Amino acid sequence: MAGSGETRDDAQAIGSRLLGREMPEVRLGGGQRSPVRLAEYASSHPLVMYFYPGAASPGDRADAPDAAQHRAFRDRQSELEARGYRVVGISSQFEGAQRESTGLDRLTHQLLSDPALWVAHALELPTFDLDGRRCYQRLMLVTGARGQIEKAFYPVPSPERSAAQVIAWMQVQGI
Repeated sequence: MAGSGETRDDAQAIGSRLLGREMPEVRLGGGQRSPVRLAEYASSHPLVMYFYPGAASPGDRADAPDAAQHRAFRDRQSELEARGYRVVGISSQFEGAQRESTGLDRLTHQLLSDPALWVAHALELPTFDLDGRRCYQRLMLVTGARGQIEKAFYPVPSPERSAAQVIAWMQVQGI
């Protein structure tokens, strides 16, 4: 897994390395829904996946970048669905914390729990340590109808604008 000290060239290399890769055969907790087999789910639905640290403490949650990103995708979900994409958020948080986020932010898209960082290991995604816990660095992946990665956004400098960034890319692509 990549660390937190990437250069701009490293970030471009991460994005390039991911293009065309398939989602790994991992099973992730689904919060209030059933666990999800990621490869199977991605091959049956084009996806916009955003990976987030899940590092906010409950008291700081309302203003946290994770909450801003959740709300950004919630607010733009209908535009993404109109283009045929489903939205999924993935972090190393346990399912209970994600259930709380789903309720507090009134999310209609699914948050998946990956505390063992299975996806990060399989795809060599960037992570970092926070208070003795390994977390995803913020990135976004767009998969096509066959579950292959078509676009990787990394780094993600503005969580609150990340959904708009994906939609802008889709417009340029004619999606």
